Amino acid sequence: MVHGILEIIPDTTILQINREENSKADELSKLVQNTSDLSSSVYFEELGAPSIDRAEVMCISSPDNWMTPYIAYLRDGTLPKDQNKARYLKYKDARFFLEDNQLYRRTFSAPTLKCIDPDETDYCLREVHEGIYGDHLAAKALAYKVIRKGYYWPTIHADTITYVKKCTKCQKFSNVPKQSPSLPG
Repeated sequence: MVHGILEIIPDTTILQINREENSKADELSKLVQNTSDLSSSVYFEELGAPSIDRAEVMCISSPDNWMTPYIAYLRDGTLPKDQNKARYLKYKDARFFLEDNQLYRRTFSAPTLKCIDPDETDYCLREVHEGIYGDHLAAKALAYKVIRKGYYWPTIHADTITYVKKCTKCQKFSNVPKQSPSLPG
């Protein structure tokens, strides 16, 4: 683990210093163990109670997205108030499951897919289309490649179509149809 961290920080080395040569660190470690041998220049204050009244916890709630009703139903059994949406959710529920508060989708012909929210879809499309996997696929092939990589969201096919239409490299270097338009006649 330490070697992995050292690769991130350039020009660092680890040296082992013997206890005899590291007297200051040795004194500090003994300071906690025995406070009666300290000189009068070191002052301690023993706290009988915590110095902070209460723990401040900042709750970050993510906005509702397409996964929220599925997670609420799978975790708590909560259905939407609209009867049509509740019926649709029950119908689709068999394809989804929760694991460690992450929603996954079961499929027949692909691996189990991790459901991602709209904030992550753009990054996923960009990485598969242009990134390390990137070979600027057409929309349909891009959608199936994202699914093969293990990701899912309900509008994946429509999103890949709009993404490919916005890609300047795909528009600039795409094949141009050679057939001339036919005249009505």
